[in-house]
Amino acid sequence: MKIPVSVFVMLMVLCIIPCMASGPAISVPPVIVDPPGNLTPHTVVTVSFTVNCTGVFPSGEELQLFAELNDPHWNYTIVVNGMENVRPVAGGSTLTISGFELSYRPSDTVSLQVILEGLAPPVTRTTNKTMIRITEYDYQGIPVAGSQVEKTALVMHQVNMNPAVQVGVFRNTTSTWYLDFRRIGVVDKTFSFGKPGDVPVTGDWNGDGSADAGVFRPSNGNWYLNYNKDGVTDELFHLGKTGDVAYVLIAGRPVFEFTGCTNILVSDATSV
Repeated sequence: MKIPVSVFVMLMVLCIIPCMASGPAISVPPVIVDPPGNLTPHTVVTVSFTVNCTGVFPSGEELQLFAELNDPHWNYTIVVNGMENVRPVAGGSTLTISGFELSYRPSDTVSLQVILEGLAPPVTRTTNKTMIRITEYDYQGIPVAGSQVEKTALVMHQVNMNPAVQVGVFRNTTSTWYLDFRRIGVVDKTFSFGKPGDVPVTGDWNGDGSADAGVFRPSNGNWYLNYNKDGVTDELFHLGKTGDVAYVLIAGRPVFEFTGCTNILVSDATSV
């Protein structure tokens, strides 16, 4: 039997239409990243967002969620007509949700609610990292045009991220040390060591990987070292003379990484 050309064309169109991309089946309201703004490595990060299905999500497609966070935990719930279906917590940098889980009747209201928790990753230079990337993939594994939503944050490179390194001040009038272990401007420990006129020095005197306190006394050329930040002299020796300038050497390493034993020298100020 001969098929009219018009019927043949219509049949061809009907066969092609299901294979053509019909646009994304999702919409994503603004993503919330807490804390907002720039991040430092190892900061606890929470990313909250909702993915709304704008129609029937194709059962042969999938939704992929990706993040560049360390130790990520995906807490997600599929909500259908107000009824919540809490899914098991998942790990890994990528979470894939099949279209079968999201495909319902056209009259149903379907959404995906996600709370992602993780740690800002360490970086060797300040760079943007993906907090979340949401992408719809078709049945061929190709991203659906216009579906991708990405939220990034600038993770700052810090040269002194060694947790053994603390900051502090030495108050010369009272010979009191004030230390801030977390580098947040809060005093975590105080102790008295030295006397007015001493020069404060720091280094890893005993090679345990932690910064220790010490003072150089210009009046007599003596060094007083304290291993435990308790104000007790653990080591005393003489090096230098009145008027010398004290130096602390950490051979082969940046001055803020107190790993390996620290060396000491003095410069004769009169010869400089």
